[in-house]
Amino acid sequence: RHRDRRPIRRPLQESAVLAAPALLPMEQAGSLFSLLAAGQLREVDRLMAENPNDPDFLLMHGAALLERDPAATLADATALLEMDAEDPLGLALKAYASQGDPLTAYEAIESDLSIWNDEPEWHGLAADLSRELGNLQGRIDHAVELIKLYPDSSRHQLEAGQAFLDAGQPDGAVNCLKRAALLAPDEKDIWLLLGNAQAQAGDPRSAGEALEKAIALDSRDPQPLLISGRIALNAGQY
Repeated sequence: RHRDRRPIRRPLQESAVLAAPALLPMEQAGSLFSLLAAGQLREVDRLMAENPNDPDFLLMHGAALLERDPAATLADATALLEMDAEDPLGLALKAYASQGDPLTAYEAIESDLSIWNDEPEWHGLAADLSRELGNLQGRIDHAVELIKLYPDSSRHQLEAGQAFLDAGQPDGAVNCLKRAALLAPDEKDIWLLLGNAQAQAGDPRSAGEALEKAIALDSRDPQPLLISGRIALNAGQY
C-alpha cells in the first residue's frame, strides 16, 4: 500500500512545490522548507545526513529544492523510486523535476495518474506536457479529466474547448464552451472562442450570435469582427 499522502502544489509558474507537512509524522522533515528559505544549508545537510534513506526527508528535501535545484530534486525522486518504483509522490517529483525533458516528465506523470487519477494538478501538468509534445489527444484527455473534477470551473471548460479546437474537433469544443459561457457569461474570451468553434462546426448563425456577445463585452477588440468577416466570406456573402 502506498503512503496515503496527497500533494499540494501551487501553480508551476509561481513555485511548484509538492508537500503535505501537516500529514507527515516527522516535524523535522517539514522544517526543511523554512531552513532552506533561511539559508541554513548546513542544518539541512545535517538533517539529510542523519536521515539519508527516510522517504519523508527525501520527499520534503526534493520538493523544497524544486525551483532552485531541479537536479537535486531529481536525485531525491530517484532515491524514492528505488525504494518503491510506484511511489506516487516520487513519480510526481520526477515529473516536475524533469520538465526540461518533456517526454520523461510526461511518462512519469502518466504513471502517477495510473495510481492516483484524481489529482487535478497532475492532470494539468499532463495536459501542458501533452501540448508541448504535440500529443493532441492526450491534451484533450487530461483537459476532460479536469472538467470532470471541476465541472463548475469556466477556466477548465475554456481550456478543454481550446484543446478540442486545436485538435480539429470543433463539436467537442462547442460543448465545453457552451458550458463555460453559462458559468461565466461576462468573459469575452469564452464567447470569442465559442463563436470560432461554432463557425468551424458549420453553424454560422450561432457563431454570429456568440461573436455579437463578445463585441458587446469589448467593442474595441477587432477579433470578433475578423472572425465574422471570415464567416461571411466562407458563406459567399462578399
